[in-house]
Amino acid sequence: MPSIPTANTAALHVRGSVDGQFTENILYYEFASAIASGDLASLAIATAALVISEWLPLLSSEWMGREVYVEDLTSGSGLQYTDTSILGEVGTSAGQAYPNNSSLAIARKTGLAGRSFMGRIFWQTIDASLLSSVNTVSSAKAADIIDAIQAIDAAAVGLDWTPVVVSLYSLGAPRVAGVTTPITTWTVTNLVLDSRQRRLPGRGM
Repeated sequence: MPSIPTANTAALHVRGSVDGQFTENILYYEFASAIASGDLASLAIATAALVISEWLPLLSSEWMGREVYVEDLTSGSGLQYTDTSILGEVGTSAGQAYPNNSSLAIARKTGLAGRSFMGRIFWQTIDASLLSSVNTVSSAKAADIIDAIQAIDAAAVGLDWTPVVVSLYSLGAPRVAGVTTPITTWTVTNLVLDSRQRRLPGRGM
């Protein structure tokens, strides 16, 4: 189906691979005015630097960076920008890597109820050094992961972007235009490991 426009909003993709399987996390940001190509470039470049400094210590050595890709969602054929500063960068967390599908779900909250006003991402890789038991991420490491995500949000705010949740559907039907709601917090609902089945070898992202 045709894309659903979301005015002055960008999707930011942090892309890597784990044992050859592509992975990514998508973050959304609304700009203070119409988006120009330089605005996307600044966001991508700032994000790539923070992935290297803040994310790599929390990603297993099986994770390898590919790119940071940003696209303007204002129309179906908007501007885009790719930064490859993370290409070939490897996670530096030192524990034994868990299988590709092992992950931790991190929820984005807006203070409003309903699926249109919340979302989540799945951390791209897990290793034993992040855990407090065989099935549980340590609370300290979970807090570090949230801090690493919020570091990108803080950089985006400094560039006049607002972290948002994007809703493209309501009651199962596509909206005429996407609705954005500012994120108030990122949180880990529980510390039990999650399974991201699409990250099993050969499945997807």
